[in-house]
Amino acid sequence: SFRTQDVGSKTSAYFDGVDDYIETMNASIPSSGDFTVSAWAKLADSIPANQYTIFGQGEGSNNVFLQIVKNGSNYDLRIGNNWTIYNIGSSIDMTKWHQYTLSRTGSGSSDGSLYIDGKYIGSGDIVDYIDTRSGLRIGRLYDISFNNSNDYNSYFKGSISDLRVYNKALGA
Repeated sequence: SFRTQDVGSKTSAYFDGVDDYIETMNASIPSSGDFTVSAWAKLADSIPANQYTIFGQGEGSNNVFLQIVKNGSNYDLRIGNNWTIYNIGSSIDMTKWHQYTLSRTGSGSSDGSLYIDGKYIGSGDIVDYIDTRSGLRIGRLYDISFNNSNDYNSYFKGSISDLRVYNKALGA
């Protein structure tokens, strides 16, 4: 059940982790070049081990996404298919509000940078081409393949607010 909730003076979207997500009509993240995606998110309390997608765009191997992966009491972050940051939850309470900012500058094996609450977390590989035939998904993983009825689930369970996309890399 999709609903909004107040966060101080702002509103957020609450996702139930079952079938709620938002999809834009057109792609928001550019297919190539520099970009930044920033979002505030917090997981719901007492969630089972699973993958929880904050945002995703693309299809097949031409994608970018940000997921919080719960493994027992540990949390990992997946940024696309080629980059994982392990055991991030030991230092961050994922059930509290945090700002996640992902930037891509140039291309290559360390073209992406991840920040949480303005603090640099690490760098890694973001694919050189991101498919733009479908829209940006908030709260759900990208398409398995374009216009296919089979789709990844990986729904977010918790709240997301103030997702922004910039067509340039922003600094911390």
